[in-house]
Amino acid sequence: MNRKKVILGPGSAHRKKEDHFLVDVVDFPGVDLIHDLNITPWPIPDGFALHVNASHVVEHLQNLPAFMDECWRICNPGGTLFIETPDANGDPNLIWADPTHVRPYVKHTWVNYYTVEGIEKFGVSRHAWAILHLETKNNVIRIHLQPIGDEWLTDETFKRKCYGIEQI
Repeated sequence: MNRKKVILGPGSAHRKKEDHFLVDVVDFPGVDLIHDLNITPWPIPDGFALHVNASHVVEHLQNLPAFMDECWRICNPGGTLFIETPDANGDPNLIWADPTHVRPYVKHTWVNYYTVEGIEKFGVSRHAWAILHLETKNNVIRIHLQPIGDEWLTDETFKRKCYGIEQI
């Protein structure tokens, strides 16, 4: 399989490169897959991505846990995910001026819900991530993540409810 850098929601301004695989809900020039990221599973093979980039995408989605689990699924082992999203602690005009924004996020969203410890405590997601870098700059959260194998989670975690569905 020829693994790619998957760019989610590139919009019309992204300059496609040979190693890029572009996914957008709109048929912009260069888009390889027209798909609504709210609909899972995505039609992308497991382990397809060397890197996933989601710049100013997650604030437009209905279900962050499903999005994160799909990114985990399509990431090649050792792959990475980069997310940029407005910081809810920042300028409210930046967050809510766009009528397509569903919800804002804060830095601890990823720490509390997507690390091994967060999943053990809250059980929101099925898969854990290692945080490689996390910062807020100019009212934007930037986070770089790497998927962690499920062997780090306990059996108790898998007995908890994720998305309101019992996972036994």
